[in-house]
Amino acid sequence: MIHREMVGLDLGSHSAKVVRAMRIAGQLIVRESDWVHLPQDTSERRRLLTAFMTDKDYADVPCVVGVPGKDMMLNVVEVPEGGAQSIADIVTSEQDRVEGLTEEDTAVDHVVFRSAGHRYLLLAMARADAVGRAASVLSDLGEEDVGDIVPGSMALYRAVYELGRKGVIPGGTMCVDIGHAGVEVVVGRGSKVLFSRCLTNEPAMGAEAGTESPLAGEIAACLESFHAAFPTPAFAVKRIILSGGGALAEGVVDDVAKATGVEAVCLGQWARKAPMGEIERYGRAIGLAACGLRRGGAGISLLPRALRESRILRWQKQYWALSALALVGLVLLLAGGAFAQLRWDREYLRLRQVELAGLHALDRKLGVTENLNEQLELRIVPFRTAVENADVLRIAMASVSKAKHPDDWLSLFADADAYFGISSADDFSDGGRSGVSDGAGFVSVIVEGYTPVDDFSTVGQMIERLHEQVGVVDADLLGDERLRNDPARDERWADTGCSLFVIEMTLEVP
Repeated sequence: MIHREMVGLDLGSHSAKVVRAMRIAGQLIVRESDWVHLPQDTSERRRLLTAFMTDKDYADVPCVVGVPGKDMMLNVVEVPEGGAQSIADIVTSEQDRVEGLTEEDTAVDHVVFRSAGHRYLLLAMARADAVGRAASVLSDLGEEDVGDIVPGSMALYRAVYELGRKGVIPGGTMCVDIGHAGVEVVVGRGSKVLFSRCLTNEPAMGAEAGTESPLAGEIAACLESFHAAFPTPAFAVKRIILSGGGALAEGVVDDVAKATGVEAVCLGQWARKAPMGEIERYGRAIGLAACGLRRGGAGISLLPRALRESRILRWQKQYWALSALALVGLVLLLAGGAFAQLRWDREYLRLRQVELAGLHALDRKLGVTENLNEQLELRIVPFRTAVENADVLRIAMASVSKAKHPDDWLSLFADADAYFGISSADDFSDGGRSGVSDGAGFVSVIVEGYTPVDDFSTVGQMIERLHEQVGVVDADLLGDERLRNDPARDERWADTGCSLFVIEMTLEVP
């Protein structure tokens, strides 16, 4: 069994948390975790982070970086069944609206999912400069082709979903990440994210005795906003999971539970088996790694298009190699089968030749009888008719070739009976009459084509020249009521900008 590994890199304002994880038998397994303090200087941060990742051998594993909640927005839109707007139209309109309000460029990705019988569109929009900073981190680590950039709030919820208890009660789950730079609140149901908010940059959980914590009140307000947006009982939040360094402060869990009226626990208590001490500090990093290990990818990817296509190309290379080998094997198999078929056909031909020689000898012994002569006469009737028609069609084609304008196109050349669907078998039953003859000494031929000239002036010139040709008795456009109905023909010529014309020619039989 091949175990794919991923590294989740959570970049905070003061430090970076790193988790190395893999998936075995469907379970997320955290192999290593570590952290490094980061200075405020940007260039020094990048240098120190690159050295840290290289020293820990994390740079050799695909890495997923998160975009913090303050730099992005998650918006969930219910998509009605059979609505007039397409998914692409909704995404474009929402992006234009947000960019118009913020006057900033955004990176956008979306995913469509179902929850509680409803169809939703999850739209992730991040500031372009924030995505650029995350992409530069991947570039420093040499991860452009295999890394990914995902919303940090989605990663947080993914960690809670992956580490959560089995057989939990139904309903929604609220995740609250309390860090130095701010507080992020994300709510989801099952594995799907439905709501996200970024709160104050200075979370204050401390409050005087007997008073409600300000941040707990903000979390309660977020809960009310979610229930207002999703009033269905199936979405009611049944539990609140706290992560981040601030979640370990004394009294935080009790304050949140009291303010919201919902059971609140820390991530370490929620996890089935905590892979490390103080797992709350690594919750987002675990979620980032889990997003990379998720089947089909993270679902939402904020990688720039060029990097995303490069990553997909690298991922597909192994399958291209296997496909090439399979194709070579198939070609060899087909070649071997064709060679065996050729040998069998040669042997079959030899046996048939021997049999044919015996038949020829028998034919020489029987001789030519009167019955055979009559059968031969019947057999040569179609050939005789073909020879007669060939002269007529040769004259008609020569005349059309001389008269046709160079800009016009010919799509069909047929005798009148064939064009109008008259059976040639009926003609022969009437005494061997040719399929193109419409009277003694005359035949009718149909020429169908297309002209780019709207006024049919070139077709008119063609008809005039046809009258001048030797053997042409008459030529004129066929009436609309007699035109052949051919949808396939019309579809082939629909985008050429040309118009159909049909000419009926009457020729003298030579």
